[in-house]
Amino acid sequence: PASLTTALRDRIPKCTFTTNPCRIRFFTQEIILMREALQHRMLRFARKPPISEETDSMFEHLATTLIQEGHLCPLPISVQPIYWEYDHALRMYSPPHTLVLADFTEQTTFAYKDADCNCFNPGSFGDKGSFAAYRPAGRTVELCGV
Repeated sequence: PASLTTALRDRIPKCTFTTNPCRIRFFTQEIILMREALQHRMLRFARKPPISEETDSMFEHLATTLIQEGHLCPLPISVQPIYWEYDHALRMYSPPHTLVLADFTEQTTFAYKDADCNCFNPGSFGDKGSFAAYRPAGRTVELCGV
């Protein structure tokens, strides 16, 4: 709401406030940003822990699940209610070029080769001072920290 952002807009006139998730179109690339404790929720409500011979990374399991499901919220309705009129905003019919899952877990990056999608978690800036620099021209991610 404008009442909450007026003071900041007065100091930074060209700032933009957006929704969660946010889709950004950079020339031909689609970049999706989502800030949610999704990894924690997926682990909490999993019937069986994910097991894979390829990786032990929980972030890779999460990113792979989201891309394969084509939806940003693959949880049951009882866990994460969805307002159906806006469910289309959570769908990923074609995988994005970049998927940013901002979470409070460790910062990490993962390249999903089957769909040519870069996935990364910038980490928690407030707790650990970690952030990520993404360069869309080269589609590279640099994990940084203060």
